[in-house]
Amino acid sequence: MALMEESTVDIVIALQTAISQLNEVHTLGELLRSITGAYPIERSFILKLLLHSLPSLQCNSPLISQVESFLNSDNTNVEIVDIHTIFNEEVPKIIQHCTSLETEEKKSICDSIIESVNINAISYEFDDLQQPFESFFKSLVYRLNSEFRRFELTDELLNCIKDSKSSSLNLLNWIDGFYEPLKRLNSIIDTSYTLLDYEKLHSVDENIQLMTAEIEKGHDNNIIREILIPYFAYIGPDAWESFNTWLMRFGLKISSEKDTNAAKYNVLRNLLDNDDLLRHLDKQASAVKVKFTKYILSTIFLSPDTNLEFFLVSKEILVLLNSLKLEDGEPFDITSINTKSFQDVSRCFEASHAAISSLIGVIEVGEILYSNKLSLIDIVKLESSEKTIQKEQLIKYISTEIGYDTKYGKCQLFLSSIYSTLRKTNVFNKISNEELNEVILQKMLEMKQFQIISQVFGKECTQLENEKFNNLVLKQCWALYNNASNCDPKIGSLRECVECLQLLDENLSKVKRLNALIKANERIFEWKFYFEPKVPITPKRVLQCNNPLLIIRRILELNDDAYLYAGDLYYLVVLLIDGFDVVEQSPLFKHKHKSFDDESNLLVYKIKLLCLEVASVLDYNYSFQTAFALVSNASLYKFEIEGLFDLVSENWFTFFQLSKNEYEGISDLKALNDKLKLLGQVLLIAPTEYNSNVLEQWQMLRSHKSQLIQSQELEIQSKLRHKNVNLSLGDVQSRLQKSLKSSADELLNTNGTEIGKSIVGWIVGAN
Repeated sequence: MALMEESTVDIVIALQTAISQLNEVHTLGELLRSITGAYPIERSFILKLLLHSLPSLQCNSPLISQVESFLNSDNTNVEIVDIHTIFNEEVPKIIQHCTSLETEEKKSICDSIIESVNINAISYEFDDLQQPFESFFKSLVYRLNSEFRRFELTDELLNCIKDSKSSSLNLLNWIDGFYEPLKRLNSIIDTSYTLLDYEKLHSVDENIQLMTAEIEKGHDNNIIREILIPYFAYIGPDAWESFNTWLMRFGLKISSEKDTNAAKYNVLRNLLDNDDLLRHLDKQASAVKVKFTKYILSTIFLSPDTNLEFFLVSKEILVLLNSLKLEDGEPFDITSINTKSFQDVSRCFEASHAAISSLIGVIEVGEILYSNKLSLIDIVKLESSEKTIQKEQLIKYISTEIGYDTKYGKCQLFLSSIYSTLRKTNVFNKISNEELNEVILQKMLEMKQFQIISQVFGKECTQLENEKFNNLVLKQCWALYNNASNCDPKIGSLRECVECLQLLDENLSKVKRLNALIKANERIFEWKFYFEPKVPITPKRVLQCNNPLLIIRRILELNDDAYLYAGDLYYLVVLLIDGFDVVEQSPLFKHKHKSFDDESNLLVYKIKLLCLEVASVLDYNYSFQTAFALVSNASLYKFEIEGLFDLVSENWFTFFQLSKNEYEGISDLKALNDKLKLLGQVLLIAPTEYNSNVLEQWQMLRSHKSQLIQSQELEIQSKLRHKNVNLSLGDVQSRLQKSLKSSADELLNTNGTEIGKSIVGWIVGAN
């Protein structure tokens, strides 16, 4: 409102006051009629003022007719009105008081009202470009919903709005496609949101994630019809893009889980079993349908499930999918898919009826061979390789015959019978003796018969090359390692991994690596350690971390006294570097061959820096001793030890933070002196751009120190007067001045001369 005539100011103040104190809606009608055509108050501002100031209890269905009358009234005759016209000469006292203020004061009040009204309008999505009726009531619903956080309180109002002749198609679509679906969604999700949350804080993708999260639970099949479809119809193509993104993530998740329950595929079946959804999907652009179809096909194709229930559900899904209007497509060779990446598989598939039919054919084979526990990928591979089929059948045969008898004679007899079978039959004519030995070894490894392998297998199965033997055993070792449920190598799968590893030459590099990793797990087991609360750490999780320093940091975080054992932590990090095989990951790791006491070992410095980060809030003496030593060495050996200065400089904030920490049981003056001394040294190693931060903290602490000494001076004077000690104030001041001088000399002593010069020089340069 680019206006500030005094009469206009009075009207704005009067209107805001009157509207905010309305007790009955019909009174609002009289008020609105009195200002219809009032110059120069715009109607849009009146609506915004109503949105801002109208009491919530008056925001009910009768309000609709009042607003309609106001908007439909003749607005062509403009006349300048004053507050006496509005209130029929009976101006309420509170308004008389407000309008009797000085002009500038009234203008200030008016400006505040206008600013507040406009901010409020923006916050509740008031859109001047929309039809006034639509914009006002949408914003009013947002406001009421935000105030009461209950959708039911605006249901009656919206029902009346839907019956109003003033309601635009956009407003009706908003109610049916936004308000109603999200009200329904809000009633079933765990966390309650407001309508504005769904509009402003949540993206379309986030809203759809909330919907699909409920769909995944499978508790309410009406979600698709009552929430998903109307919301999609309102949002348009963007909703389908977000939905396809979820479909990809969902498919990736359930197709990568080893123990996927076939019931999870009922989520897809329920989606496709909804005719309204399919009809709506058929109306979308071709690219949307293509993505949707490919993601469904990929999810089924990559499933690790091998049970009959999965095959039946998947076939039903594909039959429903086939009802979409897709291209017929050329005959699709599903054996051409030779990848297990979800994205790659989705690119390989065609969104055609031919591709769907091809996958249905594979599923039908799975239904026949379901007892073999073969996934669809396995079936595709089997169909393309006779030798693979023979090998799988051979493994089944061995699984039946081998048994669990670990006696030497029984195992020797078994091996002889296997070779005899191989010679007498053509079933395994494409399987060589070496491949047979490999299958036998694999089965024995799976059964964890390590002693039998050591005693019998090496003598009877001599046609297996050392490299193949080593690789098979190592593979089993890694399988046992990754399957271990805890980090103790004395029990469980990790103990079996140790036993299996003993079958190999300990001097092999791959054996050394795994041995180092096992020892690292044993060391970790000695500490309290986890990545997530209530989730026990496992060797596999340790390996997945692949970051030695992250593990050290986590140990320090979880164990209060761990920083006191830097040597043990160093030994652990060396084991982790070898176990993770990450020596090339960081220049620091190349120092792992050095001893802990080697002054040039940057890896030790890094460990100490990590210890300092944790100890800085726990142990005053340790922290400052370590900090002084690290900063001192960084400066002292700046040119002698390559990389040391940069390493310490990169961690300048760790030292800087020490100056901000508060410590119990430490003399304030001692703490201040140590902090000032440390900050002086930090100035020498901190990056130039942070010198101002360090100096500012240094100056603040200097000020604190001066205040502390002044406080002590006053305390001493008080005690002296109390005890009637005949000491002159001049003597006390003299001693305190000497104390101040001594403290200053201590900061700028011989060892700290350069610090003082740096500070002074920096200040001069800055000025």
